[in-house]
Amino acid sequence: MESNLVYSLFVMGDESKFSSVSVDVTSGQRSVTDIRGFNDWDEVQRVFMWDANNTLFYLIQTNFLASTSDLHNVTLYTVDPVSGLTTAKQIVGLVEEGAVDVPGFAFNYKTNEIIVSVEFAQQDNNTGYRFYSVNPQTAAATLLSTYVSDNDSFAGWFDAISPDGRTLYRWGYQNVFAQLNPGLSVTDISTSTASLTFTGVDIPSGLENYLSLNLVGDEFLSLAPATITGDLRLLKWDLSGGVTSTTPLTNAHNTPFFGPIAEYVNEAQTQYAAIVVSHGVVGALDRWTLFLVDLPSMDVKEVQIDPILLAQADSVAGLGLPI
Repeated sequence: MESNLVYSLFVMGDESKFSSVSVDVTSGQRSVTDIRGFNDWDEVQRVFMWDANNTLFYLIQTNFLASTSDLHNVTLYTVDPVSGLTTAKQIVGLVEEGAVDVPGFAFNYKTNEIIVSVEFAQQDNNTGYRFYSVNPQTAAATLLSTYVSDNDSFAGWFDAISPDGRTLYRWGYQNVFAQLNPGLSVTDISTSTASLTFTGVDIPSGLENYLSLNLVGDEFLSLAPATITGDLRLLKWDLSGGVTSTTPLTNAHNTPFFGPIAEYVNEAQTQYAAIVVSHGVVGALDRWTLFLVDLPSMDVKEVQIDPILLAQADSVAGLGLPI
């Protein structure tokens, strides 16, 4: 893997293709490789996980076209961004049967495993979650922990994981349905019975709700839009919720209507990357832009992707940095 290349995945709306887009961080020049063997249905995708050691993207989701005779149809998709080849393996070892929901997943490079959550219906019809460790090479799953509750705390939805893969972090509302009390959910899956704690966090004045959560050491990185302009700020904050630094990203925005933005922190935790939307003269010319942040100094580098990727036509689905 070339050290000056950043890999990304995009659903190319105008071309109706799912593609790997590599960007030279020096020149901004991009090259495109068509992805074969993955059906994106011309739809916005969830953001794929990135394995820098093997230069691969991963996604775990239900395959609704799988045979109904299968016990379940949860599938691990592995995408090689260089060759464009996709492999699909049915995950072996899940307790669940049938078409199940997979709300959360994250790749842990330190342990070479994917932590994934699977929903199940409790006897009282509340939502429970089982957490598995999945081997990305074999697609074999090992049950780690189970969470049951008398209300849906969204424990299975998570944004970041600890280095040992046994603590999960979610940024969001304590009451998701009413969108009340933003904060940090921490789910411990180190034992067979998972436990969850929630800490409310005050949003800094002048900013909207956080859009993301990344774990760096014992602190978090989150993108948050400015209330008036919508320009994104990269916040560094600690477990108590206190913000320790704020870094503005010039002409950086969330997607205008729907679909994700993509972020990644390299394995050395020295560089942060984000692909976000930069506004054009008119909305039809909004484009995707790559931002790189040196974490020790918090210096920002903006990389204009050339040729441009139109934000209202193309949708990002993955981002990865070199080791």
